[in-house]
This record gives sequence, structure tokens and C-alpha cells, in this order.
Amino acid sequence: MIPPFDPTTGNLPPGIHQATWDELVARYGTAPSRLILLAGLEAALDALRAAGCRRAYDNGSFVSSKSIPGDFDACWEVAGVDPQLLDPVLLTFA
Repeated sequence: MIPPFDPTTGNLPPGIHQATWDELVARYGTAPSRLILLAGLEAALDALRAAGCRRAYDNGSFVSSKSIPGDFDACWEVAGVDPQLLDPVLLTFA
């Protein structure tokens, strides 16, 4: 479950908050620009899943109350990921 934003900062409270894909879309798919970012996040998660990734994390302004974030910040756990199956775009950090 995704907790409420801190009314002072607009951020989630500290910690790791587990959520399903449907919960992410319901909470953060509130504007056309956010839906575009969610489509990119979904593609990245699908590619990670295909390489064996079992857990990923999203952070930054995308998971805040900011109305139009410019991007999403994400990372993933490397345990179980086959680097031969990993889409090379996920190793580009430019």
C-alpha cells in the first residue's frame, strides 16, 4: 500500500512502500505526462522481469505530489538477473 504524502513536503514518508502495478497506476497516473512516464517505467520493468529481476524501486519526484515530474528514478536488485538477458538500454545512465 502506498501511504499518503507528507502534507509539508509532498513526499512519501521515509521507507520502502510495496505496491502493485495497478496501485502505482492508480496513484501516479494522474496526468497525460505521468502516463507517458508510467509507460516507460512499465517497459523497463518488463525488460528487467525478462532478465530475471524480482524487485525494483522507484524514487524521486515521480513518487511525490509534484504535478508534472520530468522523469522517474528507479533501481533494481541484481540478485537473479542474467546480464546476458538484460536489455543494454538499462545500463545507459546518460
